[in-house]
Amino acid sequence: GSVHNLKVAWTGEAENPQGYSVRAGFSKLAARANNGIPGFAGLTGRFEASDKGGSITLGSEQVAIELPEILPESPVRLDSLAGQINWKIARNRLELGFNNLSVANRDLAATFFGNYAAKEGDGGLIDLTGRFSRADGKAAYRYIPRLPTKVAEYLKTTIREGRSKD
Repeated sequence: GSVHNLKVAWTGEAENPQGYSVRAGFSKLAARANNGIPGFAGLTGRFEASDKGGSITLGSEQVAIELPEILPESPVRLDSLAGQINWKIARNRLELGFNNLSVANRDLAATFFGNYAAKEGDGGLIDLTGRFSRADGKAAYRYIPRLPTKVAEYLKTTIREGRSKD
């Protein structure tokens, strides 16, 4: 992938900055999943970040998201991924919010809203709302997080048909 229009600023010494800011656009970025951090390929958008928080705006096509140990089949391939993700960092606490995070592929089309908050040493809490305009029942098992292997196989073999539209 590529990064363009990169702008970085900081206050204080470069080796020990008191504050920083960075912003850039990016196109078709990729990174492998590693140590519990999701991987991705094909991300396009822009970001702004500082020592207090930041935001990412996505407008991507033909994306792959790696979520090993979270989803039964990884990577998840998406025809489109768009939306806004914001975060705030304060005293051992991370707050993450997402608005109008839209995904679409052959199995589904959906928009998500929500937030995630975690303290250092805490697993965190997520509040997620999704609206599905289209879903294929046969593929439902692919998108249920942390599903035991036997349950995923059962759903895969027993759900033979089912569709949802709005």
